[in-house]
Amino acid sequence: MRATRLKTAAAVAIMGVMLSACGTASPGMALRVGEVEFSNVRVDDMAANICTSLADQLESQGTTVPMGVVRRYVVQGLAVRTQAEQMAAEYDVTPSAAYETSVAQLRAGAEELPEEVREDYIEINSTNALANDVVQQIGQIILEDQGVAEVTPEQASQ
Repeated sequence: MRATRLKTAAAVAIMGVMLSACGTASPGMALRVGEVEFSNVRVDDMAANICTSLADQLESQGTTVPMGVVRRYVVQGLAVRTQAEQMAAEYDVTPSAAYETSVAQLRAGAEELPEEVREDYIEINSTNALANDVVQQIGQIILEDQGVAEVTPEQASQ
């Protein structure tokens, strides 16, 4: 199906962006997605904030996570989020109410976190919801363009 190809193309594009960023990176740049660049400093700051936001949980589990793993998680999250935002702009879609609800829930859950880490926590942890929302909306557009009369959420996200 064409929607399945869209998901595959999106995944390939994201991986391509991540890999190409290594080859075209200028000093101090951690990631480049299209024209959007993220500096090493920004990624390091965000990774530190993610560590702070998860510190109590990790400590209670007796878990230690290497900073390189957290940094990679942040870079992947930024790549996926930026690609989703670019695809949303290309297809002229905006985040749905379901995505906004997800962000509101994360925001409510982040109230006990230090103020300086909240936005990074919310941005990274809402990335999958944003990507899924955008892919579903684009899938619906494509299927409707193909003449599918009543597109189900399952069809749109395949």
